[in-house]
Amino acid sequence: MSVEGLKEVSEMNRMLCSESEVYLACKRWASKRIESTGKQAKGEEIRNKLGDGIINRIRFPIMTSEE
Repeated sequence: MSVEGLKEVSEMNRMLCSESEVYLACKRWASKRIESTGKQAKGEEIRNKLGDGIINRIRFPIMTSEE
C-alpha cells in the first residue's frame, strides 16, 4: 500500500477495529517498508517512515494508557 493509501485508510471513521489496532497496523506497515530495504526497523526509523502525515491521523487520545 502506498503512503497516500495508508493516509486515507487511517482517516476512516467506520473501521471495525480499535484505534490501537490502527496504530499497530501502521507500525507494521512502516516496519515492512523499512525491512524491505534490508535495514532493521527500529523506533526512530519507524517514526520517520510514518511521518507526521500518518502519525497525526492516529487518534491517540482515545486510546487507553495501556494501549
